[in-house]
Amino acid sequence: MFEPMTRARQAAVAQGQKIQLLMLPEVVTRAGALQEVPSLLLEQVISSVMIVTTQGFVRRGVIDRLVSYLEEQGISSAVFSEVKPDPDVECVEQAAAFFKENECQGIVAIGGGSVMDCAKIAGALVARSDV
Repeated sequence: MFEPMTRARQAAVAQGQKIQLLMLPEVVTRAGALQEVPSLLLEQVISSVMIVTTQGFVRRGVIDRLVSYLEEQGISSAVFSEVKPDPDVECVEQAAAFFKENECQGIVAIGGGSVMDCAKIAGALVARSDV
């Protein structure tokens, strides 16, 4: 049976290898989830994030609320809202470059499958830019 790697195990693996410690993604989907994001980030000592989303979420004001919650807790953010349906390699590479340009420490994805895919692959590109 597959067991998720615990945070302690991740730290042990990271110490045994010359890699950056990366946390497993956490998906939060319950009511009030936006308000929980800052505390989840602070638990990981993350003070700067890239928010990956679509223009639709920006237009609806969802991202403004999230940015406000983050700012209240001293977390800076940069919004990458160029995700289109079925993001291609160019979109993912743009997101990874945006992450680096804005000196982000983590990624928060707000949206559906395309947003999640783009955020995960951009994160992998950033984490393993040596490959």
